[in-house]
Amino acid sequence: MGSAKHPYTLNFIKHYAIFAATIAIIFYLLVQVAGLRFDGAILRGAMIGGAIGAMIVPFQWFAQSYLDNEGGRASGGTAWKFALVWAALAMLVHMAIAIALYVIGWRVPGILPQEQGQMIGVLIAVGLFMQVPIFRLFIWSAFSGIEARARRARGG
Repeated sequence: MGSAKHPYTLNFIKHYAIFAATIAIIFYLLVQVAGLRFDGAILRGAMIGGAIGAMIVPFQWFAQSYLDNEGGRASGGTAWKFALVWAALAMLVHMAIAIALYVIGWRVPGILPQEQGQMIGVLIAVGLFMQVPIFRLFIWSAFSGIEARARRARGG
């Protein structure tokens, strides 16, 4: 899963944490500072879509780095290992962000403060099981996208 010369997991989680924290800060500023409410499906969908789109970038960086260093895409087993490890590490990133937001006083509207911790725990547990296959899909998609761009650049 990468060598000391190419620390894929360290680079991935560093980029993932930066993007996740940036998205959390943007959401916080939009809700707490700008007073934006997410009652409309269009705005909620746009924000979720934007967050997901931003979270795909670390996968693209990984795929490009892996192709450059290893000369081909990660095998199925290797990609599943990356997805499993990264999903677990991403959950730690999400927990840290959730705790930080809770500590600074941000509460999820409509949820009692004593229920918020339980809700976050359930979301993280469910998210981990969903995130492994989603991360695997993102890895596959990133490799496929880079390979398609390379074929177009070659004219084929």
